[in-house]
Amino acid sequence: MRPLELPQPPAWMTGALCAQTDPEEFYPEKGGSTAAAKRICQACDVRVVCLAYALDRGERHGIWGGVSERDRRAMTAEQRRNHPNSRPNTRAGQPADPLVDAEIMRLTHAGHSARAIATELGITHRRVQRARARNRPAQEVAA
Repeated sequence: MRPLELPQPPAWMTGALCAQTDPEEFYPEKGGSTAAAKRICQACDVRVVCLAYALDRGERHGIWGGVSERDRRAMTAEQRRNHPNSRPNTRAGQPADPLVDAEIMRLTHAGHSARAIATELGITHRRVQRARARNRPAQEVAA
């Protein structure tokens, strides 16, 4: 039987300053200070790569790239809010963006399907359906 092989850490980790210091600094107890770890990270040449690694992997513990888990969660949430495909936070029945609604209606009148419009504009199919419902002519609603 072959021994279990553990995955090798990325090459950049060997050059990281944290590899040369006490790991306890980077995993403080709840409520503990993160200042020492963040100071070490500020001087580290691989800080940006480290942070990107933590964000990509969804690291839930420790200081990575000079950023705590709480701050990484906030960064990820902000990224989601600013993503072009994210849903707008609007009240029901009101358009999120009248310009997007106008483009949806222009493409609808040109004969494009809802899925084609969603793909072209980088929005959800449901967003297209809602815009169409909001902008339906009055005579269609009454019929």
